[in-house]
Order: sequence, then structure tokens, then C-alpha cells
Amino acid sequence: HAYRAPYGIEVDPSMSIMGGQIGITTILPLGGYAATISPSAVRIHAHGGLQLHDHDIEGILCGTIHPHSDQGAVTHISVGGIPCGSMNREPEIHCMDLWQGLRTVSSRAFNDTYGKKIGVTTMATSHDKGSIVAGCSDGNLRVLDGSLRELATIKSHSGGVSSMAISTDGMLVATTGYLAN
Repeated sequence: HAYRAPYGIEVDPSMSIMGGQIGITTILPLGGYAATISPSAVRIHAHGGLQLHDHDIEGILCGTIHPHSDQGAVTHISVGGIPCGSMNREPEIHCMDLWQGLRTVSSRAFNDTYGKKIGVTTMATSHDKGSIVAGCSDGNLRVLDGSLRELATIKSHSGGVSSMAISTDGMLVATTGYLAN
């Protein structure tokens, strides 16, 4: 899905892959279903790719499933994105209810000390610790609880965080990122 230029920006087709289009950036397995995330939408698909739900939301790049409930059922996903030039909305993490058509049940935005918007570039879930870790464009990791309340901020890179993984026990986080210019 998302076969159009992200964020409403005109892109020179000769300068990019697929004529300036960006497709799916993240796939989250949901036990027989899958959530797909792209810069223009979050969608839920059944086995075989049948689209069940669609939430058009621009700027979203990454996501993770929420910590599992005691019964092991995944009921929510959190998705995050980057600030875009013409977008009026804050770059946010959105917690979406899978069983209510991807309705946003909570969200939050991050700003630096100067009020500049901070994007979320990668996300992971620590199931043992019951928390979500967001890698951000300012080089910080933000540890959130299931309600998206910030529990801790950890400096990771001088530039943005590009990828991360969390150990199964939730005690180690590995990141890759960029140097600041």
C-alpha cells in the first residue's frame, strides 16, 4: 500500500525508487493478521493480504505491538513518525486499538528544550518489562509505559536513532544511529 509520495511532497521520479513512492516501512505480525505501516497509512490485513482496517495518517514510519496482556492477546499497537514540513499535526506516537478499527486511544508528542518537534524513527517493545522504547530523531531513546507516559530518556547517539533491538529479558537495548552534523 501507500503507492504515493509521502507527506504530499512532489518528488522527481528520476531521483528515487518507484517513481518517488515509499511503500511499507514496517510489518507487525499479529497472530494470523498483520499490521502494515507506511508514511501515508496504517492498515490491518488478514492472512492472504485482505485489508480489514485502514487509518490514513501521514508521517508514520515505525511501530510496535503493545506489551502482551496476561492472556497473551495483542489488542493495541503503537506507531510513530517524523515531523513533516506542511503537516499541521504534531509528530506523535499513536496508540491504536486493533479491535476498534485502529482508533487512536492515546497519543503524545516530543519536543526538545527549544520547542523543536522530535520525530520517532524506530520503536520496540520490552514484553518482560511491560514498556515501549522509542528511538528518536534527537538521538535519545524514550522509555514509555503502556499508556505512553515517559519513564526515562537515555542519550543514545549525537544524531538520530535509526534502528534498535531489545533483549528478550528487557535488560539490554542495542541501537544504531547517526552522528550529528
